[in-house]
Amino acid sequence: MASFVLTRENLGEYKARFDRLADGTARQWGQMNPSEMLRHLRRITEISLAEVPVEDGSSLFSRTIFCWLVFHVLPWPKGKIKVTPVFLPQPEGAVDHERGKFYAALDRFLEAAEKAPSRRTVHPMFGARTMQNWRLIHGKHFDHHLRQFGC
Repeated sequence: MASFVLTRENLGEYKARFDRLADGTARQWGQMNPSEMLRHLRRITEISLAEVPVEDGSSLFSRTIFCWLVFHVLPWPKGKIKVTPVFLPQPEGAVDHERGKFYAALDRFLEAAEKAPSRRTVHPMFGARTMQNWRLIHGKHFDHHLRQFGC
């Protein structure tokens, strides 16, 4: 995948990878199973849409230097960061159910990002982000978790 920025043009590539997930897909690192991972990605997508309210726990450092390092320089650790509860909603179903809910959130996100790319919503660690910046956050985050399951 040439670019991590999530767009309508590369959504099909991401979905093709997500479609390879099944309830029994083995993880290569971390603790989440495929259903939990899809719920986790749906929740952060809902947060980016301000559908789930979160506190801005960012600092000047985390909004600027750390955010830039995370999304442009540093490799992401595999299985070293524990997901906080705000990023993992309660279980609702198996992989197919969770994938459907995640895809619906993705469609809402892309529609919102296309309509108002400069709209800002809060990321708990990185502060107010534009929808355009959320496209990068989501793209890189999705790729990280897809690789977690060999997809």
